[in-house]
Amino acid sequence: AGDYSCTATNRRGSDTSQTASLTVYVKPTVTAVNTMVTGSVGGNVVLQVMVSEANPAVTSQDKVWKKGSNVLTQQTKYSFTNNRLTLTINTLVVGDGGDYTFTASNRAGSDTATISVTVEGFPIITQQPMFDAVNETGTLVVTCKADASGADPKPMSLKWNRDGTSLTSGGRISVTTTTATNGELTGTLQIQTVTTADDGNYKCTAVSSAGEKSSDAKVIKVQVAPEISVSPAMDSAVEGDAEEEEFVLTISN
Repeated sequence: AGDYSCTATNRRGSDTSQTASLTVYVKPTVTAVNTMVTGSVGGNVVLQVMVSEANPAVTSQDKVWKKGSNVLTQQTKYSFTNNRLTLTINTLVVGDGGDYTFTASNRAGSDTATISVTVEGFPIITQQPMFDAVNETGTLVVTCKADASGADPKPMSLKWNRDGTSLTSGGRISVTTTTATNGELTGTLQIQTVTTADDGNYKCTAVSSAGEKSSDAKVIKVQVAPEISVSPAMDSAVEGDAEEEEFVLTISN
Protein backbone atom coordinates (compact mmCIF):
# COMPACT_ATOMS: atom_id res chain seq x y z
CA ALA A 1 0.00 0.00 0.00
CA GLY A 2 1.17 3.57 -0.59
CA ASP A 3 1.64 6.21 -3.26
CA TYR A 4 3.39 5.22 -6.48
CA SER A 5 4.74 7.27 -9.42
CA CYS A 6 6.79 6.61 -12.50
CA THR A 7 9.73 8.74 -13.70
CA ALA A 8 11.20 8.58 -17.20
CA THR A 9 14.71 9.99 -17.80
CA ASN A 10 16.95 10.56 -20.84
CA ARG A 11 19.75 12.94 -21.84
CA ARG A 12 17.30 15.72 -22.39
CA GLY A 13 15.67 15.43 -19.01
CA SER A 14 13.02 13.53 -17.11
CA ASP A 15 9.33 13.49 -16.50
CA THR A 16 7.28 12.03 -13.64
CA SER A 17 3.80 10.66 -13.86
CA GLN A 18 0.97 11.57 -11.61
CA THR A 19 0.97 9.82 -8.26
CA ALA A 20 -1.16 6.72 -7.97
CA SER A 21 -2.33 5.49 -4.56
CA LEU A 22 -2.50 1.74 -3.85
CA THR A 23 -4.69 0.45 -1.06
CA VAL A 24 -4.48 -3.22 0.00
CA TYR A 25 -7.67 -4.49 1.54
CA VAL A 26 -7.40 -7.27 4.12
CA LYS A 27 -10.39 -9.31 5.21
CA PRO A 28 -10.85 -10.12 8.91
CA THR A 29 -10.06 -13.49 10.47
CA VAL A 30 -12.40 -14.75 13.19
CA THR A 31 -11.33 -17.17 15.94
CA ALA A 32 -13.64 -18.62 18.61
CA VAL A 33 -12.20 -18.54 22.13
CA ASN A 34 -14.09 -21.78 22.86
CA THR A 35 -15.79 -23.81 20.15
CA MET A 36 -17.97 -25.70 22.66
CA VAL A 37 -19.76 -24.17 25.64
CA THR A 38 -21.96 -25.95 28.20
CA GLY A 39 -24.54 -24.42 30.55
CA SER A 40 -27.43 -25.53 32.74
CA VAL A 41 -31.13 -24.75 32.49
CA GLY A 42 -31.76 -21.39 34.18
CA GLY A 43 -28.12 -20.30 33.99
CA ASN A 44 -26.12 -18.17 31.54
CA VAL A 45 -23.36 -18.90 29.03
CA VAL A 46 -20.79 -16.58 27.48
CA LEU A 47 -19.61 -16.93 23.86
CA GLN A 48 -16.43 -15.08 22.86
CA VAL A 49 -14.56 -14.53 19.60
CA MET A 50 -11.45 -12.66 18.49
CA VAL A 51 -11.17 -10.71 15.23
CA SER A 52 -7.84 -9.94 13.58
CA GLU A 53 -6.87 -6.52 12.29
CA ALA A 54 -8.42 -5.85 8.92
CA ASN A 55 -8.47 -3.14 6.33
CA PRO A 56 -10.81 -1.46 6.36
CA ALA A 57 -11.56 -1.99 10.04
CA VAL A 58 -14.63 -4.05 10.85
CA THR A 59 -17.44 -1.89 12.23
CA SER A 60 -19.99 -2.97 14.82
CA GLN A 61 -22.63 -3.18 12.09
CA ASP A 62 -20.44 -5.72 10.28
CA LYS A 63 -20.24 -8.05 13.29
CA VAL A 64 -23.19 -10.40 13.24
CA TRP A 65 -24.21 -13.18 15.64
CA LYS A 66 -26.68 -15.80 14.44
CA LYS A 67 -28.35 -18.95 15.60
CA GLY A 68 -29.15 -20.89 12.48
CA SER A 69 -30.42 -18.28 10.03
CA ASN A 70 -31.76 -15.96 12.76
CA VAL A 71 -29.80 -12.77 13.41
CA LEU A 72 -29.51 -12.14 17.16
CA THR A 73 -30.24 -8.66 18.53
CA GLN A 74 -29.75 -7.06 21.92
CA GLN A 75 -32.62 -8.08 24.20
CA THR A 76 -33.35 -9.76 27.52
CA LYS A 77 -32.24 -13.14 26.14
CA TYR A 78 -29.08 -11.91 24.40
CA SER A 79 -26.60 -9.24 25.45
CA PHE A 80 -23.47 -8.04 23.63
CA THR A 81 -20.29 -6.61 25.17
CA ASN A 82 -16.69 -6.01 24.15
CA ASN A 83 -17.70 -4.29 20.91
CA ARG A 84 -20.01 -7.22 20.06
CA LEU A 85 -17.21 -9.77 20.35
CA THR A 86 -18.88 -11.32 23.42
CA LEU A 87 -22.39 -12.75 23.45
CA THR A 88 -24.13 -13.72 26.71
CA ILE A 89 -27.17 -15.99 26.52
CA ASN A 90 -29.28 -15.44 29.60
CA THR A 91 -31.67 -17.71 31.52
CA LEU A 92 -31.00 -20.79 29.47
CA VAL A 93 -33.77 -23.13 28.33
CA VAL A 94 -33.39 -26.41 26.49
CA GLY A 95 -34.15 -24.69 23.16
CA ASP A 96 -31.08 -22.46 23.51
CA GLY A 97 -28.84 -25.40 22.67
CA GLY A 98 -27.35 -25.51 19.18
CA ASP A 99 -24.76 -23.86 16.93
CA TYR A 100 -24.14 -20.12 17.05
CA THR A 101 -22.11 -18.29 14.40
CA PHE A 102 -20.24 -15.00 14.43
CA THR A 103 -19.35 -13.31 11.15
CA ALA A 104 -17.09 -10.30 10.66
CA SER A 105 -16.93 -8.68 7.24
CA ASN A 106 -15.50 -5.75 5.31
CA ARG A 107 -15.10 -4.91 1.64
CA ALA A 108 -12.27 -7.44 1.32
CA GLY A 109 -14.40 -10.37 2.46
CA SER A 110 -15.67 -12.09 5.59
CA ASP A 111 -14.88 -14.88 8.02
CA THR A 112 -17.09 -16.93 10.34
CA ALA A 113 -16.58 -18.93 13.53
CA THR A 114 -19.05 -21.44 14.98
CA ILE A 115 -19.63 -22.14 18.69
CA SER A 116 -21.73 -25.10 19.83
CA VAL A 117 -23.86 -24.61 22.95
CA THR A 118 -25.09 -27.54 25.05
CA VAL A 119 -27.80 -26.96 27.66
CA GLU A 120 -27.88 -29.49 30.47
CA GLY A 121 -31.07 -30.10 32.43
CA PHE A 122 -31.05 -30.61 36.19
CA PRO A 123 -32.55 -33.94 37.23
CA ILE A 124 -36.17 -33.95 38.37
CA ILE A 125 -38.09 -36.30 40.62
CA THR A 126 -40.87 -37.83 38.52
CA GLN A 127 -42.26 -40.01 41.33
CA GLN A 128 -42.03 -39.07 44.98
CA PRO A 129 -41.06 -41.89 47.40
CA MET A 130 -43.83 -44.51 47.65
CA PHE A 131 -44.16 -47.42 50.07
CA ASP A 132 -46.66 -49.83 51.61
CA ALA A 133 -47.27 -49.83 55.34
CA VAL A 134 -44.95 -52.26 57.07
CA ASN A 135 -45.19 -54.01 60.44
CA GLU A 136 -42.35 -54.47 62.87
CA THR A 137 -39.95 -57.27 61.76
CA GLY A 138 -41.29 -56.95 58.21
CA THR A 139 -39.50 -55.58 55.10
CA LEU A 140 -39.84 -51.93 54.12
CA VAL A 141 -39.76 -51.26 50.36
CA VAL A 142 -39.60 -47.64 49.13
CA THR A 143 -39.43 -46.63 45.44
CA CYS A 144 -38.63 -43.31 43.74
CA LYS A 145 -38.24 -42.24 40.09
CA ALA A 146 -36.18 -39.50 38.41
CA ASP A 147 -35.49 -38.11 34.95
CA ALA A 148 -33.90 -35.05 33.33
CA SER A 149 -35.81 -31.79 32.83
CA GLY A 150 -36.15 -32.26 29.07
CA ALA A 151 -32.44 -32.19 28.34
CA ASP A 152 -29.28 -34.19 28.68
CA PRO A 153 -27.62 -35.41 30.75
CA LYS A 154 -29.87 -38.06 32.20
CA PRO A 155 -29.58 -38.78 35.95
CA MET A 156 -26.72 -41.15 36.66
CA SER A 157 -27.78 -42.39 40.08
CA LEU A 158 -30.31 -42.22 42.90
CA LYS A 159 -29.31 -42.10 46.53
CA TRP A 160 -31.30 -42.30 49.77
CA ASN A 161 -31.18 -40.77 53.22
CA ARG A 162 -33.17 -40.96 56.44
CA ASP A 163 -33.27 -37.80 58.55
CA GLY A 164 -30.23 -36.59 56.64
CA THR A 165 -28.17 -39.75 57.17
CA SER A 166 -27.09 -41.55 53.99
CA LEU A 167 -28.44 -45.06 53.42
CA THR A 168 -26.30 -47.49 51.40
CA SER A 169 -26.38 -51.22 50.78
CA GLY A 170 -25.17 -53.35 53.64
CA GLY A 171 -26.61 -55.47 56.43
CA ARG A 172 -30.40 -55.10 56.50
CA ILE A 173 -30.34 -52.39 53.79
CA SER A 174 -30.37 -52.90 50.03
CA VAL A 175 -30.26 -50.03 47.52
CA THR A 176 -30.80 -50.76 43.81
CA THR A 177 -31.35 -48.65 40.67
CA THR A 178 -32.78 -49.63 37.30
CA THR A 179 -32.78 -47.58 34.07
CA ALA A 180 -35.65 -47.56 31.58
CA THR A 181 -35.07 -47.30 27.83
CA ASN A 182 -36.05 -43.61 27.96
CA GLY A 183 -33.38 -42.95 30.59
CA GLU A 184 -35.74 -42.67 33.57
CA LEU A 185 -34.27 -44.11 36.77
CA THR A 186 -36.18 -46.13 39.35
CA GLY A 187 -34.56 -46.42 42.75
CA THR A 188 -35.59 -49.03 45.31
CA LEU A 189 -34.70 -49.00 49.00
CA GLN A 190 -35.31 -52.17 51.04
CA ILE A 191 -34.84 -52.51 54.79
CA GLN A 192 -35.38 -55.93 56.30
CA THR A 193 -36.54 -56.78 59.83
CA VAL A 194 -37.62 -53.20 60.52
CA THR A 195 -38.06 -51.77 64.00
CA THR A 196 -39.27 -48.45 65.32
CA ALA A 197 -35.64 -47.28 65.04
CA ASP A 198 -36.26 -47.19 61.28
CA ASP A 199 -38.95 -44.51 61.68
CA GLY A 200 -38.05 -41.19 60.08
CA ASN A 201 -38.13 -38.85 57.10
CA TYR A 202 -36.94 -40.57 53.94
CA LYS A 203 -35.71 -38.79 50.81
CA CYS A 204 -34.30 -39.90 47.47
CA THR A 205 -31.87 -37.70 45.52
CA ALA A 206 -31.25 -37.85 41.77
CA VAL A 207 -27.70 -37.09 40.66
CA SER A 208 -26.41 -36.04 37.23
CA SER A 209 -23.38 -34.15 35.96
CA ALA A 210 -25.54 -30.99 35.99
CA GLY A 211 -26.43 -31.23 39.68
CA GLU A 212 -28.73 -32.90 42.19
CA LYS A 213 -32.45 -32.81 43.01
CA SER A 214 -34.04 -34.26 46.15
CA SER A 215 -37.57 -35.53 46.64
CA ASP A 216 -39.98 -34.33 49.27
CA ALA A 217 -39.51 -35.96 52.66
CA LYS A 218 -41.71 -39.02 53.19
CA VAL A 219 -42.53 -39.81 56.82
CA ILE A 220 -42.36 -43.55 57.45
CA LYS A 221 -43.52 -45.09 60.72
CA VAL A 222 -43.21 -48.79 61.40
CA GLN A 223 -46.46 -50.37 62.60
CA VAL A 224 -46.15 -52.08 65.96
CA ALA A 225 -48.61 -54.82 66.99
CA PRO A 226 -50.42 -54.10 70.29
CA GLU A 227 -49.37 -56.03 73.38
CA ILE A 228 -52.08 -57.50 75.63
CA SER A 229 -51.39 -58.45 79.24
CA VAL A 230 -53.74 -59.64 81.97
CA SER A 231 -52.96 -59.36 85.68
CA PRO A 232 -55.02 -59.84 88.86
CA ALA A 233 -56.22 -56.69 90.57
CA MET A 234 -54.97 -56.04 94.07
CA ASP A 235 -57.90 -56.25 96.52
CA SER A 236 -58.63 -57.45 100.06
CA ALA A 237 -61.11 -60.16 101.08
CA VAL A 238 -62.74 -60.90 104.45
CA GLU A 239 -62.41 -64.45 105.78
CA GLY A 240 -65.59 -66.41 105.24
CA ASP A 241 -66.77 -64.23 102.34
CA ALA A 242 -67.03 -65.71 98.89
CA GLU A 243 -63.85 -65.09 97.05
CA GLU A 244 -64.00 -63.05 93.84
CA GLU A 245 -60.92 -62.30 91.80
CA GLU A 246 -60.66 -59.33 89.45
CA PHE A 247 -58.28 -59.01 86.50
CA VAL A 248 -56.93 -55.93 84.70
CA LEU A 249 -56.57 -55.99 80.88
CA THR A 250 -53.79 -53.78 79.51
CA ILE A 251 -53.31 -53.05 75.77
CA SER A 252 -50.22 -51.14 74.64
CA ASN A 253 -48.23 -50.57 71.47
